[in-house]
Amino acid sequence: MIDPTPVLVASGLLLALLAAALGLRGDGRREWPPLSLAALAPIAACLTTLLVFGRSLAFPPKVFLDCVLVVGAAAVPLGVLFGLGGIRALLGALGAGGLGLWLFLSRTESLHERYWGGAVTEHVAVLLGATMLALAVRWAGTARSRVTESSLGFALAAVLAAPALGWSGTLVSALLAATISASSGLPGLVLLLRPGLRDGYAPLYRAAALPQVLLLAGVLANGALYAETPPWAALTLLLAPLVCLLPGAGVWLAVLRLLLVTVACGAAAWFSRGEPNPYGY
Repeated sequence: MIDPTPVLVASGLLLALLAAALGLRGDGRREWPPLSLAALAPIAACLTTLLVFGRSLAFPPKVFLDCVLVVGAAAVPLGVLFGLGGIRALLGALGAGGLGLWLFLSRTESLHERYWGGAVTEHVAVLLGATMLALAVRWAGTARSRVTESSLGFALAAVLAAPALGWSGTLVSALLAATISASSGLPGLVLLLRPGLRDGYAPLYRAAALPQVLLLAGVLANGALYAETPPWAALTLLLAPLVCLLPGAGVWLAVLRLLLVTVACGAAAWFSRGEPNPYGY
């Protein structure tokens, strides 16, 4: 049984940062302070989870998961650019691609010959391509006025990534996936209860989406590369929010899409069960 205390403490921090970001957004002055808080929230929550759990973070990073958290921290200014929109969003996305390339190419050297058979380009292309597609899905959520649905869809995928990672042998990644879920799900629930906030929240959603996607892609890659999480399951969990872009307006179709995300991710989590690999930590 996983102790939920670290995630609950991190969720309290997330709510505080969300309230501060919405408050700053409402005063109509400069854009970057609220966007900075929104982009900071996912990595701040993840670091809080680790602190409460009692796991130290090595810097310079020693293991792959440490590198994932470094990428999450480096993604904060890129998230601000992503939230600002226009050409700045493109710069943020290109920066995110660069961070992903560094993570998957230079921080997985131990796998290149022994497990990847030298086929580095193919493996990195899949990892990076899936990450950038997941980021494009989050962007499209605002373009199609589906901020609430996309927030909840990503949260469902991330929260179901937690048991998938835990069952396959990487407990810390499971806790981080649950925290990433809270960073998207809590704002989604706020917007569900107060839909009038949706338009003002959209830039904050984009700013938070970039570090959220990089962090979730990183923890799923940690499970797929260094534990026993099936690669197909990791890709399913990362890309399932694509369903939220299916056509059709109305509450019931939105509920149906979220149900499909839940079913796909639930199946991926269920079939991730197996003998845990002790090296997945």
